[in-house]
Amino acid sequence: QRLAFDFLQDPIQINVGEVDSLVANKDIRQSIIMCSDAEKYDKLKEVLEKLTDNNNNNNTEQVAPANNGGGSPKNHVKMIVFVAKKMSCNVLADQLWDEGYAVDSLHGDRPQWERTKVMNAFKSGQLRLLVATDVAARGLDVKDVGAVVNYDMPAGSNGVEDYVHRIGRTGRAGNKGESYTFFTPGDRKCAKGLVEVLTKANQEIPPELDAMVPRFHRGYGGRGGGRGGRGGYRGRGGGRGYMYGGGGGGGGRGYMNGG
Repeated sequence: QRLAFDFLQDPIQINVGEVDSLVANKDIRQSIIMCSDAEKYDKLKEVLEKLTDNNNNNNTEQVAPANNGGGSPKNHVKMIVFVAKKMSCNVLADQLWDEGYAVDSLHGDRPQWERTKVMNAFKSGQLRLLVATDVAARGLDVKDVGAVVNYDMPAGSNGVEDYVHRIGRTGRAGNKGESYTFFTPGDRKCAKGLVEVLTKANQEIPPELDAMVPRFHRGYGGRGGGRGGRGGYRGRGGGRGYMYGGGGGGGGRGYMNGG
């Protein structure tokens, strides 16, 4: 805005929605899961199992997910899991791959050609799950993302704003979406702003989250209720077969070399 007024004559500003107010898409059902850092992975598996069961019951026809060679790949809605650190990206993607999920990581330490291949595989449905950092996923536009998981709540002064942008990756173009956020005691600085966003979208607020907001701030009337290095994947035998071609054994990820 400052640059516009410095260099343009009589610029016109067009605002869509509320000005100076964070508003989440009401087509997204937001779930806040209170937990400790140590509980996050188990909570993520619970969310994935729930979404896998729901998707199997819907019997929707989809592109076959990539197979890691360890049996049938998990069939769940297309998802993005946001984490705070690149190393967490690698580790979490490896863990989920070993669990049978068609997953890969997206972060700034991966070369651009790899990120492009990963995104193309995610858009096509060959990958069903993407573990990403904020920077790598900036500008990401995939219309059929069914759910977003905030494995790590965004931190810093823009934490709640980043939260709204993250969950906005689902519920696009009139579709419904779901978001799941793991909120720990260490995230309490974001509690007030998060409660305000949830209240405006008429979402359920966990009592534990509500209790983190100082009483004098409660004017909102809410309702209670790295093992692969920089490459993002491990160079293990029988690695991700869909990366460099071939099946699950011996090789890498087929979509990387057009296999």
